Amino acid sequence: MNVGVIDVALLSRRNDDRIDEPVDNHNGAADLRLSRAVFQSLRASYPLKFMAPKPRRSHPHRRTVFAITYGGGLVAGDSIQFVINVGKGAGLCVLTQASTKVFKSLPSRSAAPTPSALTPHNHSQFPPHAYLWGNTAENQNRKSSVGASQSLLATIEANGFLAVLPEPVTCFADSTFDQYQTFRLAHHSASLVLLDWFTSGRAAYGETGESWLFKRYSSKNIVDIARTPDDDDDDEWATIVQDAWVLDDSNQNEMDAGKQRHDPSYLPRVAPYTCFASLIFVGPRSLPFANAALSEFESVHVGHHGGPKPQPQKVLWSASPLTLPLYGAVVRAASRNTPDMRAFLSEKLEGMRKEFGEHLFERQL
Repeated sequence: MNVGVIDVALLSRRNDDRIDEPVDNHNGAADLRLSRAVFQSLRASYPLKFMAPKPRRSHPHRRTVFAITYGGGLVAGDSIQFVINVGKGAGLCVLTQASTKVFKSLPSRSAAPTPSALTPHNHSQFPPHAYLWGNTAENQNRKSSVGASQSLLATIEANGFLAVLPEPVTCFADSTFDQYQTFRLAHHSASLVLLDWFTSGRAAYGETGESWLFKRYSSKNIVDIARTPDDDDDDEWATIVQDAWVLDDSNQNEMDAGKQRHDPSYLPRVAPYTCFASLIFVGPRSLPFANAALSEFESVHVGHHGGPKPQPQKVLWSASPLTLPLYGAVVRAASRNTPDMRAFLSEKLEGMRKEFGEHLFERQL
């Protein structure tokens, strides 16, 4: 198991004390000039590595981290767990250097079981179901190979802002990948922008490329908010968003038995598209992004209603609003190629320049 920990806090420029009081939204700009975001912890174990550029002078209360894996991807048996904490008033943007490549899985009889699928070890802060997503006893018995997995648990405190904007996951032929991400908003003033996207495979590989040849891809995102003392519930957290992608080839056992390769069982659900994405906006800092997406989608929907048949779009997408207890939106999109999807996402994330001082989603290109 490979663990990465990121803890960013807002410190006073005067005495380097940690700021424990929430930054008031009305005069936050004045307060932030007297503060700076500092990593209280930034560590990772092989094959994971973090790189943190210096903060921009115009945005000292925001920090950026690049998550990098040696070799550029995950091999069978890799299990990576991220733990992220964004302190009160601080901001953090998590990026990746390049797409996360998932290499071919190995036969279960010769590959070690994925640790996170068996036990939480010393990381009891992870929700118990995080170790079961895609790794239930039923699935383990049905699957004939062991692949890679990734879990993330992020806590965002009052007026904190977390943006997770990775490059897409690209699964190679015969690979298996399971991901479970939980985001906990400890206060109604906390905000989250999450991008989760994946491609059909290595389009430029060989003469014909690889497309939709992986065995399994699953990704589940949970957003929780802390319950108030008035809530009549024993659970500390209330789930406000659940979003998941699951593509599981039920024909994989036939391929493992040495029969001729055929199209995966999930192909009719995804063709002719080769790139899919989810964008989740939650909380006050992400509200401009959510409102812009909802307004655009409403105008497109109303414009097509009852009119002539619309022309095929490069990106097919939808936007669903989130209401109480926190406002936001969930955007889901599909495109026929990755460049069109990138352009679409870049447009929806244009406001990141205001939050972090530059358009971070384009910085890594």
